[in-house]
Amino acid sequence: MAATNDQEQRPAPPNRGDDGAEAGSEIPEWIVTFADMMSLLLCFFILLLSFAKTDIAKFQVTMGSIREAFGVQRERQQDVQAAFSPAPETRALDESDLVKAEKELLEVARMLKEMINERAPIAQNAIVSAEDGGVTLRVNSRVLFAEGTAELSPAGVEICRMVHGLLLKHKYDLIVEGHTGSREPLGSAYPTYWELSSARAVTLLRGILELGLNPRRVKAVGYADTRPLVPEETDTRALNRRVEFFFRPYTSIGKR
Repeated sequence: MAATNDQEQRPAPPNRGDDGAEAGSEIPEWIVTFADMMSLLLCFFILLLSFAKTDIAKFQVTMGSIREAFGVQRERQQDVQAAFSPAPETRALDESDLVKAEKELLEVARMLKEMINERAPIAQNAIVSAEDGGVTLRVNSRVLFAEGTAELSPAGVEICRMVHGLLLKHKYDLIVEGHTGSREPLGSAYPTYWELSSARAVTLLRGILELGLNPRRVKAVGYADTRPLVPEETDTRALNRRVEFFFRPYTSIGKR
């Protein structure tokens, strides 16, 4: 009698279908193995993708030493696209090209620093920095122009000669950018900051071209007070009144 009661209380084993899954279960057991296989395939294709982007990774690594040596100010991709038309022929950079480009970029930055340090009045108001895609020379406007004007000072003429000499030694394009502060005094000849910043950039550009240079290698841009380095409410707002020379290496084969 006791044995009969135990048999009645013991639960019946679960019924399994032909595929090994429990009756009433929505997920069969083989789905676990299938999920593992899909995960392995995903990892495999991720590895293939990482191999395909080796050149980009190498470029980022090579540019890292430049950033650490000179400091990155900001990216200039929008400036490059706005100022220069795309070349008709382009090619991918291989590892030797990247090493050569890095060395030349470091050489340009080194030359600029040496030239600036040899000119004491300019050295106190200028800074050289390496960025993604080029080198920037930033000079305070007070050493280049009289307040509210676009008339070149003797230091401004010297800057034009220095930049011109560097462009002759290296096949680099140049963007000359004029910047003002929102509180900078304006003269009667330039009633707006747009006109003043543009006129200063063009004046420097003209000074460089007069020394002899292909005009297709240089561009001038005026940004007025739209790109301040520091807030205008601070005591360092004079830093916003500046001209920036952005040197960009050629990216195409042959002449422009």
